Amino acid sequence: MLFFGRVAAQCVQWLWPTQLLPEFAAWQSGLLPYWLLLASQIVILSLILHQIVRIWTGRATPKRRLGVVLLALGGVYMAGAALRLAAGVANLFELPFFQAKLPSLFHMVLAAVVLVLGDFHFRGAARKG
Repeated sequence: MLFFGRVAAQCVQWLWPTQLLPEFAAWQSGLLPYWLLLASQIVILSLILHQIVRIWTGRATPKRRLGVVLLALGGVYMAGAALRLAAGVANLFELPFFQAKLPSLFHMVLAAVVLVLGDFHFRGAARKG
């Protein structure tokens, strides 16, 4: 829901700017054109929703090896996003990539999704196995 809210809020700022939300530029680091960023975010949201539905309906089979991979990738992703955020606050704040606090926070949200899916597969396979 947090990531969906982020995508929706940035769309609102793009189409109908409001003072209630951070400026449009604050939502992205500028590395991708917005149309490409939005398309990738919609794909990511679709994949997350697909996984939620599979788990909710019991159609997802936990796989321990997949859990290990997702936990490792999620941990690296989380560490990278946290380091980006910390570096931007500490000493690299003059560089645009490190000024973008909202993208860093929402990369941490996505990393958390990967970690939760990894936990589902890792622990779920252990319980079955």
